[in-house]
Amino acid sequence: MAQKSARRTSNTKRPPERRRSSGSTWLIAIVVIAIAGLVAARLISPSSSSTTADPNAALVGKSVPASLMATIQSAARATPTDVTGQGFVSPKTASSPFAVSSTPVLLYMGAEYCPYCAAERWAMVVALSRFGTFTNLHYMLSSATDIHPDTITFTFYGSHYTSPYLTFMPVEMTKRNELQFLQKPTQAEYAYFTANNPSTSIPFFTVGRYYWDGTQVDPTLLKGLTWSTVAGELAHPVAGSAAGEIMENANVLTAAICKSDGMKPASVCQAPEITGLAEVLPK
Repeated sequence: MAQKSARRTSNTKRPPERRRSSGSTWLIAIVVIAIAGLVAARLISPSSSSTTADPNAALVGKSVPASLMATIQSAARATPTDVTGQGFVSPKTASSPFAVSSTPVLLYMGAEYCPYCAAERWAMVVALSRFGTFTNLHYMLSSATDIHPDTITFTFYGSHYTSPYLTFMPVEMTKRNELQFLQKPTQAEYAYFTANNPSTSIPFFTVGRYYWDGTQVDPTLLKGLTWSTVAGELAHPVAGSAAGEIMENANVLTAAICKSDGMKPASVCQAPEITGLAEVLPK
């Protein structure tokens, strides 16, 4: 499989002034203090209640039902398909993996307000569902006042993931309202995050020596959709659709996980589309 030109990379399709950067928790605190007065005024303004107009908002914070997770998992574990044939965004490589367990670690750094994190979580949930099982995922929307407002997604905060093949370590640093801290990275997590991503842009995720500092799923494709609609379309993804981009991105992440864990399990890693992607990932 030949690698094609990159699409929607963080440095060409996500210009810094339009992307949200997590930075460190203390940098966020400075910003919060500086704009506290302005935010307080905005929160009491009638124009700030845009989330109430979104029918999806009623589900925010509620547990994702087992039926929806089963739909996603069923689509994820079917034979992976490169639905577009347009290639993929190749990950970058770090000098060493983030290793804190006996199995490869998938470290994710993001925030609930971030629309790019929102889009990327879909692909991550699909890819990870091929290697293990999620419990306690909750519905989430990205910020109502950021670019790509109210992008449908999940939150990894408080979730649990089990797998014999890898360890998933998600860090959702800030809540949807952009003002409240949620999780503080450990010293090791933050050091790895900043060493490989000096701009501290999010989403950032890494497995083995591979890492990404942006999303390859276009948030605009999720506009106006519901969780059930997207989950249902994953079984038959169409090129250029939200489901198509989610599945394509999930396949690349799947290939990176397979290369990092010794190509296990064979039922996932030996699928032709995955082995083809694994062969062209950076060495």
